[in-house]
Amino acid sequence: MFALQPTGTPVSTADGHIDDGGLLDQVPELSDAEIPGHQHSSTPASRNCGRRWHAGTVTISQTPSSRSPHEVLHDHLSLAAAGDWQTDLERNFDEDIVVLTGFGIFTGRDQVRILAELLNAQLPGASFDYTTVLVHAEMAFLEWTARGPTARVRDGADSFLIRDGRIVSQTIHYTVENLTDDT
Repeated sequence: MFALQPTGTPVSTADGHIDDGGLLDQVPELSDAEIPGHQHSSTPASRNCGRRWHAGTVTISQTPSSRSPHEVLHDHLSLAAAGDWQTDLERNFDEDIVVLTGFGIFTGRDQVRILAELLNAQLPGASFDYTTVLVHAEMAFLEWTARGPTARVRDGADSFLIRDGRIVSQTIHYTVENLTDDT
């Protein structure tokens, strides 16, 4: 796994968590019982709603434009891990966001909500691992994998353009592979 240090140098982490030079180490990881709506599973990968990400409180100012791209991306991933899509959409996505995917072009928060619902329908009960998280200036990049009981993704990749404290543009790529008893 690689993450971006504040100096801009990627570093490898061995514990499966994002290392941003110590910022996230100051945020406590939530137990399964502390995550709203989380159903505990005996599968270790399901911890934190399946997403390997430090969950915690991000201080959000009243003015979205004062948040850095790193803060916006961290907040987006934390809210996604908690399953709080409504807060995520309102706080982190621009009203006029444009998302480019293999499914087409989607504009506005309502269409981003549709994309989130599509992903959940394609990968019900999936565990997500964020394998690469990079932020540089206004740009961010995320590589991820996911596995659920009936399908998996091994090539997830999202890019983000973050301006004035909001995600204004995003690209999303992933290939859903249906699982058989052999995989």
